Amino acid sequence: MNQKKKLTDLLKDASFLRWLRAGRPGSDPEWNAWSKEDSANEKMAEDAAAMEQGLPFRQQKVSAELTQEHWAGIQARLNDQDVPAKRRRLLVWSAAAAVLLLVSLIGAQWLVGGEMAWSTHQTAMGESATISLPDGSTIYLGANSSLQYPTDFLAAEERLIHLEGEAYFEVQPQKQPKPFLVRTPALNVRVLGTTFNVNAHRSQPIVSLTSGSLQVIHPGTEVTKILEPGQTAQFIEAEGQFNIVSDAAAYWASWKAGEWQFGKDGVPMTEVIQRIEETYGLKCVVDNPAILQRRPAGKVSIDDREVLFASLSALMDLDFRVEGNELHIRQSEN
Repeated sequence: MNQKKKLTDLLKDASFLRWLRAGRPGSDPEWNAWSKEDSANEKMAEDAAAMEQGLPFRQQKVSAELTQEHWAGIQARLNDQDVPAKRRRLLVWSAAAAVLLLVSLIGAQWLVGGEMAWSTHQTAMGESATISLPDGSTIYLGANSSLQYPTDFLAAEERLIHLEGEAYFEVQPQKQPKPFLVRTPALNVRVLGTTFNVNAHRSQPIVSLTSGSLQVIHPGTEVTKILEPGQTAQFIEAEGQFNIVSDAAAYWASWKAGEWQFGKDGVPMTEVIQRIEETYGLKCVVDNPAILQRRPAGKVSIDDREVLFASLSALMDLDFRVEGNELHIRQSEN
């Protein structure tokens, strides 16, 4: 038995569910041994049992806003698991809503704590999705991302979205103004009606405003900033404030049209590499540090990664070669 079980895998395992429903310790000696081997295993068993009964972790009520304290508690428990950082960020969502994700795959709904049903959407590496909300708003969900919103979306005092990853939002104004709130593990965004992009793949998320106005909020410090159209904001932890730039909005919005627009002045190669890793799940390996000093300009298609790499190769006279889960970037020999 693989001792490094993950919560989502456990909830798919028929033998584990039989053992769980029979009560712990049960009649299955392998699962009994697994639960006693490590305290983290027993915690996962407790969490799985709670979710099997339709209860939130530790039988605490989960509010509509899934407060920052809840996120901190979930993340602390996941820190003990031996998984890569990227996967651990995804497990934060899985831990908070694993059953929601599983049940959504078969077209059903799940009640959290008997209080609220959630609709969940998730994309794989290199995949995107378009989601129409009950209020007429549209969300373009980027690759390797997930979001949740209450099934009874219009009944609450505010329109609430939980995002992990990247999404572009076209928020529909309401006759009776009702705030639209996007929560990520590290940053919140509040709007009434606007279009904007949120990249929360990163530890310091980036919010870019196309039109309208919005407020970005750093929950840890309560520092806020009102953005104007064309502005892009990123919270800098070391400085305790938002860094604002005014020439990057087109770049951050372009992915939803299936391309990256670098503009005439280009973007740093380090940014391109980070976007490749976020979108396609490849680790980029550069054989010459001088490559990182380049600034590709123009635009490239991202509908297919092979087309993207071929375009970047022609644009920058570089060789892009996928080897396993790595993308090796070298100076072209032609």
